[in-house]
Amino acid sequence: MSVTFTITGKKKLFGDADVLTIGEALKLSGQELEQYSFDAEKIEDFYQAGLDQPECLLVGVEGESMRGFELSCEEDSNQYHIRVFTPSTIEDWQIAIAYMQALARHFHSDIVSEHGESFTVDTIIDYPYIADIEYGIKAMQGHDSYQIFGLYRPVSFDQEMLQELADAEFPAVTFGEMTTFIQYLNAYSARQKFYSRQDEDGSEIIIGSYTLTEDVDTILPYQPFVEYENSEQIGEREINDWRLSLVGINGDPDDPEAYYVIGHISYQEFIERLPEHKYDFIDGAYILVEACSKKELELLLDE
Repeated sequence: MSVTFTITGKKKLFGDADVLTIGEALKLSGQELEQYSFDAEKIEDFYQAGLDQPECLLVGVEGESMRGFELSCEEDSNQYHIRVFTPSTIEDWQIAIAYMQALARHFHSDIVSEHGESFTVDTIIDYPYIADIEYGIKAMQGHDSYQIFGLYRPVSFDQEMLQELADAEFPAVTFGEMTTFIQYLNAYSARQKFYSRQDEDGSEIIIGSYTLTEDVDTILPYQPFVEYENSEQIGEREINDWRLSLVGINGDPDDPEAYYVIGHISYQEFIERLPEHKYDFIDGAYILVEACSKKELELLLDE
């Protein structure tokens, strides 16, 4: 769910106006906007490219945005689109509205919602975004669990979290506090990888894998599952085994050569052996594992 707003760039007298570059677009509002879609190797070239080059950019203000907003441009029509997810936080909406104001002011254009409503630079601040947030929160109710995506990591709501939102005096505020806290936890979100091999009978065996590194606070799923970004890759295939690689550091943590594999363990055994004081649930699906020493990692294998 989302709401999209469109601002049309003005035309030149002869030919179309140039599309804003990515760098120009991010600086337009005076906010400290960053893009979270691409890790560009040649960053200067990336910011000099036209905003119409990528399909869209995920944009936000570090430390304030939870989901951010999507920014895109159609070269042929010179239309700029700002897409705000439902539900987003109050801060997400305020940042997006400030950006819409700057863009509309730059082009001397109105802001048009996907529902055909037209707003000026001055009237867009009256957009009923609290109602949109609350609508999104209500849509989450009735599910056993519900997952949304943030700038850095997903947030998985279980029944307890959904009930907390339902009981909140100001659901939009509670939603923002709950989800933004998770985005900016000072911990590494482990990335899942998949490997396949042929069984003796020729069938495919797929292994899902995570890594836990010495002295690193790490966010891991309590029960592993195929995460959204890998769902297309895996499709309907079954994951035959989930495993965890335990990695030690021998020397300078900034030196890639200092990292080595201590051993591997089945994911279920890892959860069973991990002392309860070493982790906390951050939402309905993920835990934050407190940094483990090399000795603690070795003990997980020796039990």
